[in-house]
Amino acid sequence: MPPALKATAEQLWATHSNAYDYAAQRPHASEADRRHYEEVFASTVYETDHPVVRVHPETGE
Repeated sequence: MPPALKATAEQLWATHSNAYDYAAQRPHASEADRRHYEEVFASTVYETDHPVVRVHPETGE
């Protein structure tokens, strides 16, 4: 990888979150089922930051 691209990749971070409306992906579920799903799975939003590019654990590349 060219040094400039490597330097850029090392600075890239992403945020993972459960703040996605998964209930909307269940179009055939009843409104009550969707509300229950939202209460159980989306009542607390979790976020975690992580690097976009990682070193491969086996090859070290």
